[in-house]
Amino acid sequence: MKKYIIFLLLMLPLALTAQQKSFKLLFDKYSGKEGYTTVGLSADMLRMVYSFSGEDSDPEMTKLLNDIKGISIVVSDRMSDEFIDDLE
Repeated sequence: MKKYIIFLLLMLPLALTAQQKSFKLLFDKYSGKEGYTTVGLSADMLRMVYSFSGEDSDPEMTKLLNDIKGISIVVSDRMSDEFIDDLE
């Protein structure tokens, strides 16, 4: 049992890296394509927007922003079969 838990813990970073790569491929594929909108916000951009918000320095928000590498968003005007297949 202990071996299985250690194996799963060792595989977790690989699974997370694979998810990041697959979303990056999806983001790149639909970026600039008609009917799709893609938005990418870097960590620096998020921190800059927060600094302009006028909010007092919130330690929880500061920690959250320090942990985020960026946000990528893909929006579709319609759900095509190809897009749904790519999401799976």
